[in-house]
Formats: sequence, C-alpha cells, structure tokens
Amino acid sequence: MALRYCFEQDRVKSTLDRSKKNDLAVIDTEGCEGAVRTAVKRGVLVYGYLNAGALESERSYCDTFKHLCIAKYDGWDGEYWVDVTNKAWQDHLVMEARKIKATGAIGLYLDNTDIYYMCAKGFKEERSRMIKKAPSASLAYKALESVILRLTTLGLAVMPHG
Repeated sequence: MALRYCFEQDRVKSTLDRSKKNDLAVIDTEGCEGAVRTAVKRGVLVYGYLNAGALESERSYCDTFKHLCIAKYDGWDGEYWVDVTNKAWQDHLVMEARKIKATGAIGLYLDNTDIYYMCAKGFKEERSRMIKKAPSASLAYKALESVILRLTTLGLAVMPHG
C-alpha cells in the first residue's frame, strides 16, 4: 500500500494513474471527476482534500469567508486560520464535502483540524499576525466535532489532520 498526496491540479490525474489497488491517494478533487471514478473502480482509496481550519486565498469562495480569518498561517502565503465556529463556514464545509463525494471519492482528508489547539495555545508563530480574536478552544473543538458528525452522515470516511 502506498500513500500519495497531490494538490497540484495538473498532476492529479497522473498521480491517480500511478496508484494501485489499496493505495491511498489524497487529492484535490476539483475538476478530476473522471480520474477519481476510474481510480476508485481500480480499488484506489481516494480521499478528497478539504481545508476545515484555514482559508486559502486561491479558492473561489475566499472572498465570501475572508471576514472569518483569525490570523495569518505562518509559512503558507495566502492562507489564514479561520473561525470554525461560524455556522456559514460549517455549512460551507458540508457543501464542499458533497461536491467531493460527487466526484466518486470515498473519504475526506480534513486538514487543519488543529485550529482548536491553536485557539488554546495561541497563534505564536513567528510571522502570524492576529486579525481578530480567536474563539475558545472548547467552542472550536465542538464546532469541528459537529462538522465531522455531519460529514459522516454523507457516507464518507473522514480523516482529520492536524
């Protein structure tokens, strides 16, 4: 069993083509429906990437949720820790998960779930700059727990990361 990560759109298809039965491939599924379905039919365990705790500036929905940014994500230009306690953000994650499921992926790789830890310990990274006050760690944890429970009802395996 091999583990493959690929988030560059121009390399996802080749990554899936190289994957064998029982390999785990974590990919950005956007625009790759045919390749995902073909890989899953061959027995590849395809998990779609979903960033739960941070907002990436290159995503089409960035402007919609920019007001939820808490702090810059150190080391990742254009990425910001986000307030996961916001209901609209939670609903957005479920909607994105439905899109990932529609590609044929069998699971979700839920990135940056350590946002609750960051809320507890503080955003002390060298270059992080606070944008607004973070929610309590307890509220962030409960929000992520609620989202994960909602995601599992979609019939997808969920792999929290962070």
